[in-house]
Amino acid sequence: MSAEKLTKDTFNPFLSSFDTILCDCDGVLWGEDGLQIPGSIAALKYFESLGKTIYLVTNNGSRTKDAYVERCSTFGFDIVPDHIITASSAAALYLKHHLPSNKKVYMIGSNVLCQELQNVGVQCIGHGADRIPDTADMSNYKSFLNNHVNLDPNIGAVVVGPDFHISFVKLTKAISYLQDKSCLFLATNKDVYFDNEGILPFYGTLPFVRPVEIACGRESIITGKPSKNVLLGIKEPIDVKRTIMIGDYGPTDMLLGSNTGIRTLLVLTGISTEQQIQEWKESKNQEEKKYIPNYYVTSLGQILEWIK
Repeated sequence: MSAEKLTKDTFNPFLSSFDTILCDCDGVLWGEDGLQIPGSIAALKYFESLGKTIYLVTNNGSRTKDAYVERCSTFGFDIVPDHIITASSAAALYLKHHLPSNKKVYMIGSNVLCQELQNVGVQCIGHGADRIPDTADMSNYKSFLNNHVNLDPNIGAVVVGPDFHISFVKLTKAISYLQDKSCLFLATNKDVYFDNEGILPFYGTLPFVRPVEIACGRESIITGKPSKNVLLGIKEPIDVKRTIMIGDYGPTDMLLGSNTGIRTLLVLTGISTEQQIQEWKESKNQEEKKYIPNYYVTSLGQILEWIK
């Protein structure tokens, strides 16, 4: 795969090659400060004016779909909840389709994840704080389990996302449920962090899910990018050959394209850089070669220079 840098001369052929847009949010539409990246929303509105169908697809499940609708509205872009897919909403849809109706979910994650599960009729427990009392006797592990780790016999799945209430008790419960091989094991994503500088390493899901995977000897099913499971959130049929994924990160956005046959556009306003594109091209690691975008551009707003 070769990465083509978009220019004014190549923009129109590129524009006519797709009907559906899957667009990331953080690093593409707005930055870490929450401010719009210049021209990004105007570019989306331009695509929309041409009849392109737009979906926002993000691994950041810290907001509900309605919250994303509101944020986009403040920037002057109107979008309906059904056209927003988060890693949390993708996990909820996966469980709606695969979890037996008489089973519940044990979750490590935020209230947003809990709300997404409830929105599709999936019962969940585990959200919120669950800590060891200061008076707990940890010298006898079996006694500790009997007194402080009460397991629900109706759990049919464990789902893990970022959780600022993470604790020994919560990890113990998740690992205990997963001893049953029929219990589904999901991770909303395996991002390490969501900010460019990596100063919030525990805002991504990988630091939460990896200890569970190691302890129970199982690999989680990813529902966010780069897994094709994230496409469960798209209700209308799409032609992958006429779809473009716009994102700022090779290991999620560009890899989603490689995994689904959807072409990709990398914007350089977020995590991945032009230097990394070259490194991926030269890499002997075949997985890293899947990060190479079909196209790249300095920013989404740059296209505005080519339509004047």
